Amino acid sequence: MSVTIPGALADHLADERPFDLETRATLDDARRGRGRTLVIEPKTVAPLHVISRRAEYLLGSAYATRPQKEAARVWLKRAGYAPQIITTRYASTEEAYDASQCSEDMRAGDVLVVEAEQAVAFLWQAWPCAVTVAHGEFHRAEGDPREVEANTGPSVRAAMDAAHAIGAPLARVEDQLEAEQAVEQAAADDAPEAHPTLEAARAEHRVVIIPCGAAKLDHAAPAAELYTGSYHRACARAAATLTANGGTVVILSALHGLVPLDRVLAPYEMRMGSTGSVTADVLREQARELGLDRADDVTILAGLSYTAPALAVWPHAATPLAGLPGMGHHLHALAAIAAGEQQPADEQGDGLYAPHGLRNLTTGHIRDETTGRAYCGAQLAGPNGAAVLTCAACRQIRDTAVAVAVVEADEQFAAVARAVDAVTYAEETGAHVATVADAEALFAAQLVTETDADAGTWRGEWIGEQVDDGLFALESGAEQGALFDDRATAPTTVEAAPQHAAPYCSPEVTRASVDAYLARTYPTLLALRNGEPPF
Repeated sequence: MSVTIPGALADHLADERPFDLETRATLDDARRGRGRTLVIEPKTVAPLHVISRRAEYLLGSAYATRPQKEAARVWLKRAGYAPQIITTRYASTEEAYDASQCSEDMRAGDVLVVEAEQAVAFLWQAWPCAVTVAHGEFHRAEGDPREVEANTGPSVRAAMDAAHAIGAPLARVEDQLEAEQAVEQAAADDAPEAHPTLEAARAEHRVVIIPCGAAKLDHAAPAAELYTGSYHRACARAAATLTANGGTVVILSALHGLVPLDRVLAPYEMRMGSTGSVTADVLREQARELGLDRADDVTILAGLSYTAPALAVWPHAATPLAGLPGMGHHLHALAAIAAGEQQPADEQGDGLYAPHGLRNLTTGHIRDETTGRAYCGAQLAGPNGAAVLTCAACRQIRDTAVAVAVVEADEQFAAVARAVDAVTYAEETGAHVATVADAEALFAAQLVTETDADAGTWRGEWIGEQVDDGLFALESGAEQGALFDDRATAPTTVEAAPQHAAPYCSPEVTRASVDAYLARTYPTLLALRNGEPPF
């Protein structure tokens, strides 16, 4: 992933380089972007956390310049604030100790790792305290380091985890034994037989992907319980229905990627697509590790930001929520899926079809008889009798096409009606017109004349025609004014017509010519009437 560091912040990092080895390597490999910006490609999120720490320092520093503060705000808006505890790596314990005393990137509780010396420490106040046998320049922790202060527990556990990762033995024998037991248990938990849901997925070839959620518990919990938001819960209920007869549900986490439901996660803050979120390459590798990369029947129940990276792993996956306009429609569709309600086939009674090379999927596609492909564009194989859902994209595109056809037909009928009214008016008034278009123009002018004559007057507002048995009789020409005389709304073209005008439509415009004109102009419409004009 490529991340851009704003210019003033990039300059500050160049002048006062971080001590962390990974952040240094990332900055050394960076390239210049537009202006003074710096484009980095971190391999993990650790450099992003270190840079966020530096940005937080600049915002609170009285010595930082205005451009530096603005750059820091931009960075934090993009990458977010650093977590409470971060792990940094150093070349030596001496360098790590110096960093703990003078670096703006470190806070109490952080973990310092020196793999070259097999030493790991946590920062207690201003002192790095080793949790490993090797300590170098670090201080040794007397007794159980987790009991130094009530708030040191998470830091000590993070330090021990870092020691496990580099194979460094822990200082306390009981901690080392506990760590070895934890490693053995983790290996047992990661064994295929420990995950029957994943094994079922491999056997059934059915996988349902659901998104994580912003609302979470305030403590670590299995992924199935960690997320508490209504949207995630609705997705989980729908996924449970789809996998009731076999398969597995996997949560797509913006930070952790593909997560089985029984994996324990701590609360975190990360949005899909933001800096540091999981990438498609990581998801592909995780899918291979879980044995799900070749699953045939994959359904993605998520919004666009989560569906797009999942489709990079499973391009053939069904996306029942795709194309639905908003959260309300998503929740309604998810409720229908959870209730086991099968979406009906299209109005022509055609069945649902499977994509090319696949069969017996949960979601089927609607076939476009004109192209032979699915309305969503997918190439189809044969009928998919096992489908319980209709592809949302197919349904939306098909329904839109039908709606457009109805509107076009209505417009054509309206146009024909206007043409018929115009020719009838021309015949009745004896107007000398040569084409249907001229008759329509004359009729439109007459309608405008009538509207203008009434606009803004009593008659136009409320008087209308006087009924015979009214309270008192009015003579429209005398009492209401000359504006309501018959002359006010008389067609001007009739008054100006020459005395020798024919009483009917001229020979150039006849019923036969109108029929021919309409047949040429609206062939589709007239075909709906079996070739007969609709009037």
